Amino acid sequence: MNSRKIDNIFDEMYLSVKYPKISATSFHYMRDVGRLTELMDVDDRYLGVYKKSLLNYGEEIDVFINTEKEIVIINSSIELETDNKRCLYFTYNYSFKTKTLDIEPLTVFTYDYFLTNYEMAIDDAVQVDAFLHEHQITREYIEKCRDYFLYDKLLTDWVNGNGKRSRFTVGNYGNYKIEDNLFSNLGEGWRL
Repeated sequence: MNSRKIDNIFDEMYLSVKYPKISATSFHYMRDVGRLTELMDVDDRYLGVYKKSLLNYGEEIDVFINTEKEIVIINSSIELETDNKRCLYFTYNYSFKTKTLDIEPLTVFTYDYFLTNYEMAIDDAVQVDAFLHEHQITREYIEKCRDYFLYDKLLTDWVNGNGKRSRFTVGNYGNYKIEDNLFSNLGEGWRL
């Protein structure tokens, strides 16, 4: 297999960082993403952070590209309207080798800005389940957030920013497999 074969939009993102001099596409064409920066603590790892001023209040999107492991990692979160110290956290991992997008299990983060700036992840099925019920968060809302961050924001922004330089369109993201594990850590009532 050609190591530079572009089968989908995620390949295009990955290869634009791996081979920036020969790639027609780039994160630099996306107005919503600040300059892609190389992380100093890890070799071959790059970070693109969405500008907060261009997202809705309480939203965050970060894109990590690891050229050594050949993966694209998208982290996104949305603060809850009912409790701005907590957010729903979505992680998408794309493997260039397997052409698979893995949507990881839902996590809830708790922030304590005033005491310790400590972030605590709640990923235990019983605790997440109880938290979602307590805050009346529905499966439909979670799925809407999952799709919004990935399709309505990142992929749409990539296509719009790169224009005709991209091989892909909003209606055609190419060929890749999706493993959706978003609800896998929750109780039976959340799974279909």
